[in-house]
Amino acid sequence: MISGVTTAKSPRPLFQWPLGDTSGLSEVLSRGPSLRKSGNHCFEFGDNVKSLPYQAMKIESETTPYLSGFLNEPKSFRDLVISLFVKPAGVPRGTLLQYQADSAEKIRIVFNPFDGSAVISFRDEYDIPAGIVVADGIAVADTWSHVVVQRAYKTGRISVFANGEKLVDEDDGFQDEITLPGVGQLWVGNTDPSTSEEGQQFTGFVSCLQIFTEVLSQADIRAAQGFCLPDQWNLDYQGDRFFLYIKKGGMRALQHINICFIIMFNTQVPRFLPSGKEEF
Repeated sequence: MISGVTTAKSPRPLFQWPLGDTSGLSEVLSRGPSLRKSGNHCFEFGDNVKSLPYQAMKIESETTPYLSGFLNEPKSFRDLVISLFVKPAGVPRGTLLQYQADSAEKIRIVFNPFDGSAVISFRDEYDIPAGIVVADGIAVADTWSHVVVQRAYKTGRISVFANGEKLVDEDDGFQDEITLPGVGQLWVGNTDPSTSEEGQQFTGFVSCLQIFTEVLSQADIRAAQGFCLPDQWNLDYQGDRFFLYIKKGGMRALQHINICFIIMFNTQVPRFLPSGKEEF
């Protein structure tokens, strides 16, 4: 499925969360809202899309009903793009992703339990609706899909892609140049557990969640998938923080690290700094 090649001009993700068993410590999953039990936690994994050389993380109610991380971008988002690989167990249902700021929902991707279509909604920094679209076919039962949702700041257009094909391209119907908060909490596989309602549980596999801050073309989408590959990463440790560099070149892959034995310091989703360095 990953057919593009990253270049120096390829848009880089501001945040990336590999969500796999080979991650170079970039899962940032331990002690905190990502866990249902105290202490270390062994997550369940399964076969990923063939083009990714690591296993994908499983989400289900009995073991890992949700994953959670924090975004810490000091500036509000203008253009915003969310990219991830998803494989539902059966007909897709429940909430695939929710983003909150100040305890208020800002973004949500939720599946219709009857036909598997996705409802994608946005709310601005003042909790005013900023667009909603319905996308059919972004995820298929027991099948891997690469899903990309993007909202353009200048025009307010919302576009949705599945496996590189544009399925939705609509004006949000609201005023243009609406920003979204850059600091907030991301939930994957369910809504905020403290407010979750019945029927919001997603069941299936997810991998390589990315957030970009510039609108992507179809060619960009293909190329950006290349950042999901471990041979693009390089790990370093400084003081009390881990850093993940995206390589400009080179082929050395990260050592395979089992997340069951990782203890991290926080639950921030890794952020790619302008220098290409990723900070947790």
